[in-house]
Amino acid sequence: MKPKNTINIESINVPEYFQRDFYHKLLNVSWRKFFFYYCSFFIGINLIFSLLYFFSSDSLTSAYTPIKWIDCFSFSVQTFSTIGYGAIYPSQTLAHIYVVLESMISLSSTAMLAGLFFARFSRPTSKFLFSSPILITNFNNQRTLMFRVANARTNKVLSANIEVNFTYMAVTAEGIPMRRLEILKLHRSSTPIFSLSWSVMHTIDETSPLFQKTMAELEATKVEFFVLIHGIDDTFGQSINGIHIYKPEDLVFDRQFVDVISVKEDGGRVIDYQHFHSIKPIDS
Repeated sequence: MKPKNTINIESINVPEYFQRDFYHKLLNVSWRKFFFYYCSFFIGINLIFSLLYFFSSDSLTSAYTPIKWIDCFSFSVQTFSTIGYGAIYPSQTLAHIYVVLESMISLSSTAMLAGLFFARFSRPTSKFLFSSPILITNFNNQRTLMFRVANARTNKVLSANIEVNFTYMAVTAEGIPMRRLEILKLHRSSTPIFSLSWSVMHTIDETSPLFQKTMAELEATKVEFFVLIHGIDDTFGQSINGIHIYKPEDLVFDRQFVDVISVKEDGGRVIDYQHFHSIKPIDS
């Protein structure tokens, strides 16, 4: 199942040379698929070499007689993983050639896998939490588009910047339907340190593309709000990014968020994620 707020793009007729970036694919697949590919490769290579050893008559010598296929598979695993118990060993030139080939594949694949594991573990990732609803409500007696985002990790994000893109379907003067994109002006688009919750707001005035838009009009133009946030992870000192998409069904009119931040007696801040997505009627 795909996450709800992701960009669903299907590509067809992609040139073949664009599909050869297998390294990039392995960096981005889930851990479950990554381990599946790794296990398939490991078992597949050893199956191939075990059959080569098995069907090369008397190529291996062992205290076990006769040598069974499972013994050949065990010898292949020992060779590939550089264990080498010594109970089975090659006794003919052809078997020595197979051992050399398998060792070359083992050394090169181990180096590549080590690089992949390191790249996947060391790559900085974000844990931004976006509120489920996005509100159009009153704030300081002005119509305002509002949502909130939190840093779900215990670290800090430095020099955080956020951008909200408003996209909708429009028809040109020639009758051609196309997707339009406008960047919404925010009350505050950056913060030096992002550690708790951030209320992101856009005033809907005469300059706003949302001015006097009704829910029916927004649904008719298939509006979406693309939220992009980026900053510097203070743990790794590297840039991290987050993206979230709000769709028409996420819009809620004339409500306000439940407060989730409280102040302790010593001045420390506490954020309660239990009510992060909760909304309530506007206080009169």
